[in-house]
Amino acid sequence: MDSSPEGKMFFAIRGAVAEYEKAKIRERTMRGLREKARQGKLVNPRNLPKWLHWNAATQQVEMDEEWTQVVRLAYRLVDEEGRGPRSIAARFMTLGIRSPSGASVWGESTLRKWLRDPAAKGQYAQMRYEHMEPPHRLKALGHKRNTGKRLRPEKEWQILPVPPVVSADVWERVQRRLDFNKDMALRNAKRDYLLRGFLRCGSCGRRMTGRYRNWERTRYYRCPHGNDRGSLGDDVCRQPIVRADDIEQAVWDALARLLHDPQLLLEELGRRREEGSATRTGLERELALVR
Repeated sequence: MDSSPEGKMFFAIRGAVAEYEKAKIRERTMRGLREKARQGKLVNPRNLPKWLHWNAATQQVEMDEEWTQVVRLAYRLVDEEGRGPRSIAARFMTLGIRSPSGASVWGESTLRKWLRDPAAKGQYAQMRYEHMEPPHRLKALGHKRNTGKRLRPEKEWQILPVPPVVSADVWERVQRRLDFNKDMALRNAKRDYLLRGFLRCGSCGRRMTGRYRNWERTRYYRCPHGNDRGSLGDDVCRQPIVRADDIEQAVWDALARLLHDPQLLLEELGRRREEGSATRTGLERELALVR
């Protein structure tokens, strides 16, 4: 192009048209992928987890028996022994199980992704991620990543039935155990919180987290979906923060009264033993699973 005003204008128009066509191609491509996934077809076989593979001859998703055993062992270690990804990685290295890349050292992120993947219970989620501008560019360190990805809302996922590795009940129990381990991890608390992992928000039911205000030098419990950061969305929980010293003292006093008056404990135990109580129902279900 020449450097005249007309030449620069033509160059700008040509670039704008190219950007428009690029956006339209991407829009049509994504529409086609979504429709293919909606019809129950596999969009990209390369995105299947390690224990699944695409059989081009039968046009079916099949299990890899060797990796299926490894995944089942990981779920069993969480479900039966309460282990986390780091402990499972150490166990695999002790047993001499190689990682998917062939290394002797396992990464926690790999196991955490396996344990959270709904494909393990037979529900492979397609269109689960979308491309985005990377939140942090690290060009100074030699990284050339031009795009990132983020999780789409669950209602936009397209579920494809695949052979399950574990039952849905085992998968749900593993999710609850992983959530519990995360809430109770010592690294989550820079300061001591007596009710850490046990206190729930009275409005939305989420577990409240500890927070420390430096300018007040005071500990608080707050709902993780609260509005103490100034957000005013409709889905924000309106439960105010609670001073940790006040509520911890109240809980401690209540426990002390129970321990000093055994009759209160007996009455509570009798209530929990009644037919239809949540405690009795849960214990009977656990007993049936153990048997």
